[in-house]
Amino acid sequence: MERQAFTLVADAQDKDGEVVSIEWHHDSEFLSKVAEEQGGRATFVSNDIQTDHQVTFTATATDNSGAQTQKSHTVTIKRNVVNVMLNGTVTGSSILNAAVSLDVAGRTTEFAVNTDGEYFATLSVDEHESDALVRLTAVGGSGQPEVKFVSLLDSVGSLVAQAGEDNILTKDENFAVNVTNVTTAEYALASRNSQVIDDELSLTKALVSIDANEQLELAALIKIVVDNEEYSLPNGVETTLELAQNEVAATQLADHINHTNATLIAQTKQEIIANKDLVYVKTGFVPGNYVVHSPKYKISPVYHIKLDNHGQGYVAALNKAPVKHWAYSEGVVRIELTEPLITDFTVTPRLDEFGHWVVDEQGAVVNDPVEQKTTQLSLRLLADNPGFQTAELDSHVQEFINGELNTNKSLETKQIINLQHKDNGLQISAEDLLGKTWYLDLEAHNNQLHYQGTKLVAKLVFNQDGSITQTSELGKELANTYLSWSLQGPTLTLHYKQGEATKSLQLMVTKPLLSGFQVVALQSNAISEFNQGRATSQWGWLIHEQNKPNITEQSMIGRWTGFLGYEKEQHEMLIRPELDVWIGFQHNRYDGRVDDNIFYRELYDVTENGRERICTYLDGQCLSPFQIRYEFIAQVEDIYFIKRSSISSPGTSYEEVIYESLVQYRYSPDVDHSEFKASQFDTAVTFYTTTHTGEPDEIKLFYRDDALILQDILGEYPVEIIDGTLSFEVNGKTRIVEIVADFGEGLTVCAYHLPSRCQEENKVDWYLTELARQ
Repeated sequence: MERQAFTLVADAQDKDGEVVSIEWHHDSEFLSKVAEEQGGRATFVSNDIQTDHQVTFTATATDNSGAQTQKSHTVTIKRNVVNVMLNGTVTGSSILNAAVSLDVAGRTTEFAVNTDGEYFATLSVDEHESDALVRLTAVGGSGQPEVKFVSLLDSVGSLVAQAGEDNILTKDENFAVNVTNVTTAEYALASRNSQVIDDELSLTKALVSIDANEQLELAALIKIVVDNEEYSLPNGVETTLELAQNEVAATQLADHINHTNATLIAQTKQEIIANKDLVYVKTGFVPGNYVVHSPKYKISPVYHIKLDNHGQGYVAALNKAPVKHWAYSEGVVRIELTEPLITDFTVTPRLDEFGHWVVDEQGAVVNDPVEQKTTQLSLRLLADNPGFQTAELDSHVQEFINGELNTNKSLETKQIINLQHKDNGLQISAEDLLGKTWYLDLEAHNNQLHYQGTKLVAKLVFNQDGSITQTSELGKELANTYLSWSLQGPTLTLHYKQGEATKSLQLMVTKPLLSGFQVVALQSNAISEFNQGRATSQWGWLIHEQNKPNITEQSMIGRWTGFLGYEKEQHEMLIRPELDVWIGFQHNRYDGRVDDNIFYRELYDVTENGRERICTYLDGQCLSPFQIRYEFIAQVEDIYFIKRSSISSPGTSYEEVIYESLVQYRYSPDVDHSEFKASQFDTAVTFYTTTHTGEPDEIKLFYRDDALILQDILGEYPVEIIDGTLSFEVNGKTRIVEIVADFGEGLTVCAYHLPSRCQEENKVDWYLTELARQ
């Protein structure tokens, strides 16, 4: 064996003389001679080798007269290997004659799968490759070329340890030996954005960032495509793995399925949850300190849950409610609280018996507080990975208006979430934080806006001595003054002053971003008086300055797609020459200007003299009554992180920052519309055109109950956006509207019925304003 010493012995005799020496030689560069003794004994040891290695040893005997004789012997030096057998199944859909391969350390091995989808695969690698990750790939037979499933496992060394004494790894020891639609979704989400996963540390980091609900929805899409003949992969997508890796294509397919069968994805998710070959809980539930969240988006409410071995603990949302009792049984954690947990808060105008707003003696509208509260929660554990457990949370929340239960309101209380132990948060180091300027933007439930005053983004520098330099504007009402910081495990604690009180904020990183982190936060102090309005649970972004761009009028012209990382891409901001701003198809009166490397949008009016700023004059200076300010703080290729501020009465003694937040945009220099997108219709859009008889017509597109509607002179039609075109049914025929050209004042579109294609006579101009149509 390699690196193990071994001894060879040669014996020689001379009938007419005396053997005076025996010398050993070999033909290998990997061997070293440790010792050579009298009597023909020699000891050797091999270096580290990566393949079995044959060595020819030659013993040369010399007698007292100088005569010599030789004899050779070949020895095989075996490398040290790590072996384990994998036993799993290819399942999750009806996959016939699947071909399965195993990839490790750059080598691929194919192996057989029986008719039940079960396989046995012996994994053998050199010991120096024991840290290599293992990937299983299953592809469909000749009748299902679109099927491609993947499962990414731990390192070989970890798999050996998990397999135990019998050295056979089964799903009970590592569920990832099953190659399924769920593991494929996990692999795709972990490797999105060209993320390199080449060791267990990077694998765990990627897995922690996965959103459990998104994974199950993606798995459902894969299952629908494979099992349901009514649905197929989008154009340009060749395999189910490509679908899972392509966020745009997956969203397009989900929209199509929801348009034709609104309940199918949810039903398929439940089928997956019920299949114990697809999801499986190995570890059960262990008391501890947890965060309940959905890391896909920045705007995602968070619960903090701490449960001990004595049935006690707390749950924190807007307030921190003590646990009366908790228990774990049959895969469900049930929590009973001693007082109501407030999960959401807003206000609503009070209405009289005629449905009119109620006003007080001063004529101000009377608002009633609206709270969502609960005294119990349950968590049904569905699956686990090294970073978190997938669970179905039932919050059992109810709505209360002015303290009274709203019996007319039925809330959706169940959702798929990540249940993550706080010890499994992503690790950050002092080196990550030092030497950079950071921007901290924390959101809370709705009470943040109503009771906590202006929400500002904090600009912080973490110093080597543990202090914090806060370089953002101070003196704003209710702004936090950060004092110091410390790191303990995955927790970053910030100590700050709020009014006269000194408090602390514990941050945990849930997802890496291109220029920072997504975080969840917990204030250390419990809420004693809710109307004091101090949210306990918060979430948001911690972003550092990186490659700050130089902003000019020319560099701002283009398409800015935002807000990436929020619940959806809310709009496309098109900035045309002269900084003329459009939001989608809507001309926006808040046009732009650039000053001191900051982009401003301010109110303009269109007169016979062209665009003119609307302003008030102070000391001869034109001041806008309101502005939106974009301060660019980081750029990574075509992605920009921006501090976006809404400011009233800028430049005056009444100046007030109404709201600040960090937003993320994707930039493209192209301002022309080439395809239809859902984000273009967040607000209703009207196009002005003419009928084939020359009569004026208006095409209106708007959302009603989450469905896109097209309205023209003849009626209303539910619309689906497919491959950048509008698709809807008219008298039993599918009508397509596609963009042919953008001519600034409107679009040239082609409207035709399938299976026909666009012809010249199908083209018509849709104008963005009634004036342009004239």
